[in-house]
Amino acid sequence: PAATAEDPKTPVDEITPATGTFTKQQKEYLKDRVPKGMDPAAVLQTGQETCDKLSYLVKADRDTAVGAIVTGEIPDAKDAVAGLCTQHQALVDEAAYGYPDGKH
Repeated sequence: PAATAEDPKTPVDEITPATGTFTKQQKEYLKDRVPKGMDPAAVLQTGQETCDKLSYLVKADRDTAVGAIVTGEIPDAKDAVAGLCTQHQALVDEAAYGYPDGKH
């Protein structure tokens, strides 16, 4: 089941990977995102996959990448970009002006 906003979150000082360490940027992204009992690496991986999708799409077609953010095809793009792949911030900014249903 998907985590909801009401699920208790793991405090940031308790977020540790099974092996190695998280960078400061990764810990900041994970803050208030890791439900208690969930592996923080899984949450981080989801965010990184979002960044990877954006990187792939923007190479193929910038407008498609922006459209995928607008329509929600790439969920949580705004948060992933802000925390993990800031090089895509312009895509998120442009998507903010889009309308998912094509109307305004």
